[in-house]
Amino acid sequence: MLTHGISAGFTGELLLMVMMIIYAAANDKVKRSHYETFWYAHHFFIAWFTLLLLHGPVWWFWALFTLVPYAVDRSTRVFYRGNQRIALARVYFWGKPGKPDVMTLQFENAVNDKGVKPVNYMEGHYLYLCCPAVETSKWNGFQEYHPFTISSAPDEPILEVNIRVMPSPYSWTYKVSRYLQLLDPNNTGEVELTSRNPTTGESTLGKVIGPDGNPFFRVDAPHGAPSQHCFQYNSSIIVGAGIGVTPCASIMKGVVMYRWKKGFTPNNLHFFWVARLSDLITFKWLLVMLPELKAQELVHNEFYSGDDSQRQLLLSRANALSKALGGKSDELPPGWAENNQGGQKWYTNTATGATSWERPAPPTQEALQSELGQVQAQLKSVSQNARTLSVTLYLTGCKPEQLKPEDNPKPGSTAELINALQATKNPTTGKPYLELKAGRPDWDGEFKALSACYGREDVGVIFCGAPAIAAALKASCEKLSDKDKTVFRLHKENF
Repeated sequence: MLTHGISAGFTGELLLMVMMIIYAAANDKVKRSHYETFWYAHHFFIAWFTLLLLHGPVWWFWALFTLVPYAVDRSTRVFYRGNQRIALARVYFWGKPGKPDVMTLQFENAVNDKGVKPVNYMEGHYLYLCCPAVETSKWNGFQEYHPFTISSAPDEPILEVNIRVMPSPYSWTYKVSRYLQLLDPNNTGEVELTSRNPTTGESTLGKVIGPDGNPFFRVDAPHGAPSQHCFQYNSSIIVGAGIGVTPCASIMKGVVMYRWKKGFTPNNLHFFWVARLSDLITFKWLLVMLPELKAQELVHNEFYSGDDSQRQLLLSRANALSKALGGKSDELPPGWAENNQGGQKWYTNTATGATSWERPAPPTQEALQSELGQVQAQLKSVSQNARTLSVTLYLTGCKPEQLKPEDNPKPGSTAELINALQATKNPTTGKPYLELKAGRPDWDGEFKALSACYGREDVGVIFCGAPAIAAALKASCEKLSDKDKTVFRLHKENF
């Protein structure tokens, strides 16, 4: 059978060969160890579709509706959208001198004299970066564009991305880090770039053209992501794992520093970060920011919501009632404590001050549920003008004793960082701004505690990280969602 003058058998054999090349290079190990092999092999899809158009007598008619829009989009990205040039302002290297684990790129994104920003984006958006200096292909159409989540807030004058540097010398991130380290010959870990106006002689922050005469980076931005669903809810949980924390950083900065001041949601933001203890030191860029954001929350509440003590008492009462509802029948009622003096037991109510020689009878489940509903209603009433940011760090590969403050820790060590994180405390509760927990997350326990606070409400769960954690979150959301109480809605983005 001939198709357009070419044997269908011949084109079929060529299609099989092209498919074998694409699939062989699509293996995850190939992609991580030698990305260029994956990249160029992947572009055999051009040959695939060309041969497929020749192979099928009428297939071209049906392909027209998808291939034409794709060709237009790809051409726009190569010749227009992906050719944006933005001034690189600062570079930070995190890790050992000369061998960074993470690098931070900050681009100048302030409003210019024409009232225009180079890139307009929202919290959670991501971008594509191309670094011409490390590309083997000189044609823009085949140069590599890599996606990275934006870590800065839209209102900031800079656009920031944080990139984990892969150890393979063939990886794009490794080659880019080696290229940028040429700007830091003394290994200070920080580079600031400026350019001079040839007409006026004035120096401005940021530089577009690198030492090789090419732009430092070409940028294709912005692009939307599932994390944007965070703003649909009054209360949101954002979960980051490893380098997946980058969109979480953008969301937290945007919400705490700008959205709250404008009266936008979410009013309650609960951040959970899952990371290995050994990786903690490489995320200093994030850990330095978290206490500052928590301090901003306290300033906001002091100005808008007044005394926070009543709210804290209601939160404690709601948690106690929630535990009693799921506890054993022989436990003491919420608020009661057992005392022992001279072998004689007696009981006190910490909330009312009442005392009793006889063990108080536990209230019925109906009574507990009724009181919990009343407490939740009061909590919502006193929290109308209040804002919440809670930060919990789950450190895997860690024992509880490793999270205890140490005397005279080694400078630059993980122990010193843990001491610093626990040193700053909330003046109202006396607890550290950041809660550190050892081991894997207890999502069921965390969700139950939040259900006790919010009652009937839809809570958004935004996740960025590994698929295994996404599966655990999905199971907890399905297990603990109740249409008559709290419903947890998951939006995930795998890294």
